[in-house]
Amino acid sequence: DVVCKERGITSPCKDTVLRRIKSSYSERRRVKIKNGSDAASQMHSARPGKKEINRPLQWVQMDHTLVDIILLADDRINIIGRPWWTVLIDMKTRVILGYYLSLHAPSATSVACALSNGILPKVDYAKALGLAPEDYPFYGKPEVLHMDNAAEFTSPKFKAGCSAFKIDPEYRPLGKKHYG
Repeated sequence: DVVCKERGITSPCKDTVLRRIKSSYSERRRVKIKNGSDAASQMHSARPGKKEINRPLQWVQMDHTLVDIILLADDRINIIGRPWWTVLIDMKTRVILGYYLSLHAPSATSVACALSNGILPKVDYAKALGLAPEDYPFYGKPEVLHMDNAAEFTSPKFKAGCSAFKIDPEYRPLGKKHYG
C-alpha cells in the first residue's frame, strides 16, 4: 500500500493480491507454506497400490492418539490433562471394534485393554448404556493387526501374545505414516 502511494498508483485490493499469489505458487507449495511439508505430502503425493480387503476382521488397524480435549478437576481450575485414546478399526467395515481411554501414555496395558475390548462381545457395555446388545454387534479376533512401530507394539511379549492367539502382526514401513 505504501509503495503504491509513493508511486502514485492505486493499491490493489486483497482479492487481487490473493489471486496473484495463487497464480505464482502451485497448490502443493501453498499447502506446504501454510500447513507444512507433511500436510502437503499427505494431500499431493502419489500413493501407489491399494489394499484389497474382502471380509470383516481380515485387516484391523490399531493406533493411539492424544484426544483434543483438556480435562479439568472438579474445582474447574486445575488441569488434569489430555487423555490418550487407543483404538482398533476394522478396515473393511470402518467400524471401531474396540478402544481404551486413559490419562497415561500408551503402553502394553492400553494395547491389551483395547485389544480385549475389540475381541470380546459388548453385551454388558451395551446394557449399561441402555442399548440392546444387538445395537453394537461388532467384535472378534483380527486376522491381521496393522500398527506403527511403537515400542508397545514391537515388544517380545506383544508378539508372543499375537502368536498365541494366531493374530498376524503387520507393521507400517518406517516413516510412512500414510499407511495408517
